[in-house]
Amino acid sequence: MKKLLLVFALFVFFISCKDRDFKPIDIFEEEEKPPFDEDGNIIADSTILNVGVTCNGVNLFAYLDRVQEISNGYQIKGTLFTQTNLGLTPLTSGDFTVTKGNNGDLVKMEGFGSTLVPEVGDFAGVMSYSDIFGANLSYGNGVEFRRFDGELPLQDESCYFRFNLDPAADFLPGKVGGPMMIGNTLINFKDLYMNADAPAILVKGDMYFFDKNSKPEAIKDGASKFTKFKAKAGKLSPKYSISNVSIGLAAKPHFPFRPAKFSDQLEEIVGGTNFETFDGSIYLKGTVPLKKYPIDVTGEFVYDNSYAGYRLPDLFENGLDNTAYRLGVNGKVEFGHFLLDMLPLDLRVELGNATLQQQMALTGESFIRFAGEYDSARLYDELLGPEIAKVLPTTTYSGKMYVNIGTELSEWELYMENQMEINIPGVGRQPFQQAILHFNNEGIYVSGLATLPYGVGQIKLTGELNKDGSFALKGMANAGVDFGKGIKLGSALNVEVSNRGVFLNGMLQLPGGISDFTVEGELSADRLMLKGTQRTNINFGNGEALQTDLSLEANTDTGVFLHGFMKTPLQVALVEVDGEISARGLALRGLIAGRLDFGVTKLSTDLSLNATTWGGAALSGAIDLPLVIIGGNIKVTGYIYGTTSFGLNGETGAFIDLGVASANANVELGFSQSSVTIGAEAEFCVADDTAVEVCAGVGLSFKPNWATGALNICADLPVVGETCI
Repeated sequence: MKKLLLVFALFVFFISCKDRDFKPIDIFEEEEKPPFDEDGNIIADSTILNVGVTCNGVNLFAYLDRVQEISNGYQIKGTLFTQTNLGLTPLTSGDFTVTKGNNGDLVKMEGFGSTLVPEVGDFAGVMSYSDIFGANLSYGNGVEFRRFDGELPLQDESCYFRFNLDPAADFLPGKVGGPMMIGNTLINFKDLYMNADAPAILVKGDMYFFDKNSKPEAIKDGASKFTKFKAKAGKLSPKYSISNVSIGLAAKPHFPFRPAKFSDQLEEIVGGTNFETFDGSIYLKGTVPLKKYPIDVTGEFVYDNSYAGYRLPDLFENGLDNTAYRLGVNGKVEFGHFLLDMLPLDLRVELGNATLQQQMALTGESFIRFAGEYDSARLYDELLGPEIAKVLPTTTYSGKMYVNIGTELSEWELYMENQMEINIPGVGRQPFQQAILHFNNEGIYVSGLATLPYGVGQIKLTGELNKDGSFALKGMANAGVDFGKGIKLGSALNVEVSNRGVFLNGMLQLPGGISDFTVEGELSADRLMLKGTQRTNINFGNGEALQTDLSLEANTDTGVFLHGFMKTPLQVALVEVDGEISARGLALRGLIAGRLDFGVTKLSTDLSLNATTWGGAALSGAIDLPLVIIGGNIKVTGYIYGTTSFGLNGETGAFIDLGVASANANVELGFSQSSVTIGAEAEFCVADDTAVEVCAGVGLSFKPNWATGALNICADLPVVGETCI
């Protein structure tokens, strides 16, 4: 290192001390680095003394012959070395007083020494100084040092060394000059804070970016004894500069970028904001231009170019506009027409609490994406236009915005999350929750949760909006539609909302095991109506399902009604049925008239069908029985048991005269798809040889002749045995 030019004498001679004498030495001349191993860790020997440990756990060393022990610490005249994470490096050279605590930790340090940057990691060989500047050195934590500058990202729990440059250096804000250059970038500052652990440095000042062939050189500054990097008037001018910013530099990625969190709805609709968490080697706080994109950004910036295979020096050698890097910012973003040409020329958009991420590639894909909070009535109206604003009236002009721009400015997507309502024709204004607007070169799109009446409930609607106010939004409702009177039917309905109204199509769940009855219809503030026609099988609860061809009309004003035809096992044409759905279930009613085939004969019938999902498929009516003695119009009741079986039962009274005895009998009849059964029992009395009557209840058997109507009746009578007529 070059020798420090000081206001006072170059050489300081130690005078006689309490313990020993010191030889004359230049305490500001950097001493040779102590021996260290291949990992950069110091190899301790009898010539080296550990003079303290910082609160970050960093050890400080000095040559023993430069150290004098004092009360609670040391007086050091020479070079202090620090063991950073990246290796052993000089910290400063000068005259220092070190105060230690009981446990050996460094409590306080102050003195005057050279301003150095650790020569490790990305810092190695990249810093150049116009001169070696002396500085007042002090040690403390972030809380203590923030009283000097509250803008720097000093962490409360970390400890730093503060270098306050010699006032004689006279680096004033606003002057194109400075003590240090990295590549083609000149940095002007007055105070430097060092975190010896990382290591990293923090300064507050200005940055000047020069072309490679026109960067300033170190020259004498007039009558001053210092050599400074100066830009000669009219000859050297930076390409651009960043003024009054906090600057952090680290020898390896150290400064954390932690993006803000945004709503789950915004993350979902944009397919993920894709803000990444990373650590970078450069930290800036202030207003920094983004050279590729016309946007103003103020906040805390973190740059990382290690992911692209570059190092810290590349950013300063080539400038931010000619180096690959990724950038993360938390702060404020402002932009207008020149970033997004859909905006009017006189409208500026400001996003607060914003997060921005940029990827700058020399070849391939570059992008910028940012999100934040806006509050602008004009922004909402300008982006949507007056006609769409009538469809989606806002309840507040504040919300969140996300913008994603590709390599070219024409490759953009913009999303707005805002509290709004949706004005549905025929329904009126409804809450439109979690609504997000999406803009790009192709159109305007929206997504949100709308609540529709009659139990349809909250559904997610998405679709396109046109500047003339026309729109078409679609969604899916899976809900119990309420048709009143306790009737609630499950549904899976496609919903379309447009300028014409609300239209529905999909499936209704009906009683009887029908889960997919196809319907379509519309919804308004007055009613919901669905209609459909479908062949379906209905389970009436007592057997196999019966096939029906039904038309349905479901109306929240009147109820749910059915009409159609049912296929039965009664071997007649399809039965025409009408019915309805109530709170109990589904009911169908119809008439069956004509000659039915009962397997052994065909008989004229007049039956009613009353099929319900809670009571089965019931039959009732009359059958014309063309037999002597017991014949006539027989009343019957019964059920359909499945697609191929049914049963009917009836009874009639008859006087049975068997010659030797007679009685009134209750005749029971059974009818099915394959048989007609007749049975009866009666009490007959027969006199024996002594003229004493013997009475007994006996069963009667019937053998009909269906062709002639004749009927053979037999019974096993008391006394005489089997008797037939």
